[in-house]
Amino acid sequence: MDPSRAWADAVEPVLKLTSDSFGTGAPTQEGALELLSTVLAALVAVFIPVYLLLIHLPAWSFMFPSTSWVTLGFSSWPTLEKSQPRALTQPLLYLLRTMSHFRLAHAYGVFPPDSFPSARFVVVYEGTTDGREWKRYHWRYFATDEHSTPPVIAPWHPRLDHAIFYEGHLGASGHDMLAPVGCTNPYRVGRSWIFRRLQARLLEGSSNPCHSAFFQGTGGSKDPFPDPSTPPNAVRASLYMMRPSSLTEGLCRGRWWVETRLGTHLAPMWRD
Repeated sequence: MDPSRAWADAVEPVLKLTSDSFGTGAPTQEGALELLSTVLAALVAVFIPVYLLLIHLPAWSFMFPSTSWVTLGFSSWPTLEKSQPRALTQPLLYLLRTMSHFRLAHAYGVFPPDSFPSARFVVVYEGTTDGREWKRYHWRYFATDEHSTPPVIAPWHPRLDHAIFYEGHLGASGHDMLAPVGCTNPYRVGRSWIFRRLQARLLEGSSNPCHSAFFQGTGGSKDPFPDPSTPPNAVRASLYMMRPSSLTEGLCRGRWWVETRLGTHLAPMWRD
């Protein structure tokens, strides 16, 4: 369709409405466009303040304190610590801090279902005895290679596998972004990093409890070093991008993911 003709057809009802309402004869297209722009500007000017004040602000005020990033630590915020009257607020804050350690209340998640792409960035630990061949440690729930079957974990919540999701989405370089997350008191965050500690524990071999707690196949086919007497000489962490394959390929060939190695996330740690 000719664009000019389409524009004329769209403007014609506005021209007729203007002519019938004001009796000024046949108005020009420029006049109709100016009227339409004025009406739209007025609607926007009214709608945005109403939406912000009556919908967005109340919803945000309710949801923000109940998100999983805030629930466990908000009772230690300095603003609340200095709130008045202290005789009323301090006992309440003390009760919240005490009860938060028991995790009796579960918060709402921060992100809507489709806020992340289908591709996953996965941190995978790998061990070696000779420095050339690196063997993977398979996460108990999270995808580790192309043949990792998507598991059903409900109603459980694998905490470390969940943390790996955030760790991988921040790039192929080690960092300590997740150190304060989940800590009920932000002033008690230690300098030791959980992923570095796990890397050191893997150097102790499959006899370490961390191996069976977080990884599959202790002493079995998916254990890269099943013999406790021959632990790896070095452990590193690589970053992989996992893109879902087709459902047919997953069901028929067992290839659920298409992987790409992006780089080294944690440099190799060697046994003394």
